Amino acid sequence: MATRCGPIDTIVMRLPSGEELMALENPFVWHELVTSDQKSSGDFLGRLFGWARREVDAGPFGTYTLFQVNGSDIAGMMNPASDSPAGASYWHTYFAVSDPTGAVAHLLQTIQSRA
Repeated sequence: MATRCGPIDTIVMRLPSGEELMALENPFVWHELVTSDQKSSGDFLGRLFGWARREVDAGPFGTYTLFQVNGSDIAGMMNPASDSPAGASYWHTYFAVSDPTGAVAHLLQTIQSRA
């Protein structure tokens, strides 16, 4: 499920073992950088965090880069889509929740209460 909340894009996924995963792991399950300059961004993040990179063909979307630590994928990087905000790079963060609909409703309530 995806929702757009002004400057915030939120992707909420239901995982098969969501409650078990949340009990054992961090609810931040994936981070993804959207940038028009994957080469420079990848070089910078690789040097900064010591991340290795693996590029995969994403078909019409171009190259998708996987960042890795000790051979495990920990984040991704992609080219902007046609409807992406122009000019700036930004991060998507993915959360594991047991109730995606409730999580989005809570997020929208929180944003509206602070407006």
